[in-house]
Amino acid sequence: MMKFYKVSLIILLAGSLCLGISSCDTPPSEEGDRTRSSPPNSTSANSTIQPAASVPKATPTPTISPSSATPSLAARSQPLKAPAKTVAATTTAQTQNTVPVTIYKVDGQCQNLVPQKVTVSAQKSMEAAVSKTLAQWDTADFSLTGYRVSVDPDSRVATVDLRVSPSSKRQLESLSSCEQLALLGAVNKTLTTNPQWKIESVRFTEQGEEVVL
Repeated sequence: MMKFYKVSLIILLAGSLCLGISSCDTPPSEEGDRTRSSPPNSTSANSTIQPAASVPKATPTPTISPSSATPSLAARSQPLKAPAKTVAATTTAQTQNTVPVTIYKVDGQCQNLVPQKVTVSAQKSMEAAVSKTLAQWDTADFSLTGYRVSVDPDSRVATVDLRVSPSSKRQLESLSSCEQLALLGAVNKTLTTNPQWKIESVRFTEQGEEVVL
């Protein structure tokens, strides 16, 4: 009878031990199942979020403001007006640097001197007027290579020093009365009739020597 109880007790203990072992094994198995099943859910969740974060941001299309747009035809044509202003300014400056003077030349009968209005440089108007007067008379056998004009500030006497060309066949002394009027007479009247120079009289020299006609 005691043996029966002992055997029964041993069976009960063994059963309890087996139940305890099975109950301990079961949670890890279920937990492992849950653990093994959770990664797909986690992965699924991450796969849903991550692609959105990794998608490159769309670059906004640049907009062209009116100020940076291509200039209109009217805007491009504006610089073309600048040369006209420049030409006008240059013409005005040139006009301001010139003055009108009166020069003289002999008439067709070689008897009188005729006035003629010309425009010369304002800086050396006297020298320019003499140059224009001499340039209008020349012959094949008499020519000048240069001249120089000086004025005595006290007496207001102008001296015109003429340079006859070395190749000239004739000299000042050989000029006829008509030629003297056309050359020397025209220069004399040009200098004395323009009031801005205040010339009282004119004398002629050739390389510093007085010209005697």
